[in-house]
Amino acid sequence: ALLKMSEKLVQMNPEMYTVWNYRRAHLAPILSRGGDEAVDASTRELAVAEAALMQNPKSYAAFHHRKWVVSAGFCSLERELALVEALLEADERNFHGWGYRRAIVGMMGLDRGRELAYSRRKIEDNFSNYSAWHHRSVVLGLPAGGLTGAVIEEELAFVRQACYTDPRDQSGWFYHRWLTGKLLVAEDVRVAEAEKARILRFEIDMCR
Repeated sequence: ALLKMSEKLVQMNPEMYTVWNYRRAHLAPILSRGGDEAVDASTRELAVAEAALMQNPKSYAAFHHRKWVVSAGFCSLERELALVEALLEADERNFHGWGYRRAIVGMMGLDRGRELAYSRRKIEDNFSNYSAWHHRSVVLGLPAGGLTGAVIEEELAFVRQACYTDPRDQSGWFYHRWLTGKLLVAEDVRVAEAEKARILRFEIDMCR
C-alpha cells in the first residue's frame, strides 16, 4: 500500500527525493537477489520512472532513480536509448536526457561511430543545438575517441558550416573554440607542430 502511495506521489511531483529514496530502499534487496523477481521489479520501476518523466522530462530525481534501476542490469539498454531519443525528439536541449544517454552509452561500452552519427544528425537538424555539440566534444575527448590532427580538421570543416550558416549563433563557436584549444594544448592530440600551425592559420583566415 505504501509503495502504491509513493508511486502516486512521484507522479504528482517527480522531484520528491525522499520518496524515490524510500522506493530504492524497498527495491534494493529484491534486485540484489536477482532472477525473475528482479527483472519484474525493474520493469515495474522503470514504468514508474517513465510516468514521472512524462510529467517532468527535466526531473533530476526521476533520471537519477532510473539510472539506479538500470545500473542493476535487469533491463534492455537498447530500450533506454530508444526512450531517451524520444525525449530528445520532444526537447533537443534537454541536458538531463543528453547526460542520461551518455550514462547508458557508458554502460553499453562506447560506440564512437554511433554517437558521432547521432550527434551529427541532431546538429544538422539544428546547428544551434549546444547540447549536441557538447555531446560530440565529450565523445571525441574520451581516451577511446581517437582525437588526432586529421579528426580535428574534419571537425573544423563540419563546424565551419554552422559558423557560415549563422555567424551570430554561439553554439558552433563554442565547439570551434574547444577544437582549437585541443589543438593548441595538444596533450592528447597527435599532430606535428608544422601541421598545427597550418591548421590554425587556416582558421584565422576563416575568422577574418
